[in-house]
Amino acid sequence: MDILDTFEPKINSRPTEELLEIAGSPEKWEPEAVALAQEELTKRNIKPVKIEMAGYLAKKRQRIEDYKKANEGHTFHKPIVTLFIMLFAWEHKKDGYYRKARQQKRFRLFILVSIIIYLTYIIVKAKLL
Repeated sequence: MDILDTFEPKINSRPTEELLEIAGSPEKWEPEAVALAQEELTKRNIKPVKIEMAGYLAKKRQRIEDYKKANEGHTFHKPIVTLFIMLFAWEHKKDGYYRKARQQKRFRLFILVSIIIYLTYIIVKAKLL
């Protein structure tokens, strides 16, 4: 089986813009696909500068996505779901959602303090009776 047949759709049948995306962001693709895309771009007489520019633009898009993700906060459009996520999700910081992780930390602290105040109130009230 030929390596050209392993990708669907075939690398050499893809549009130039898609080949530039593959060649410009090799960390997202298999090495064989990147090599085939670069080879096909060479066959299509695409200048190396344009391939480098595609790589630069792919990295810039990734930085913008990372920035958006880091500054995304919890929304309360679905309050029950959001509260559940804030209580039980553990991967916000690891996944790059830094603002959500800070909000979650504050929310958990608020819940803990609220529980402590409530329990203290119950104990004090029980002792007074």
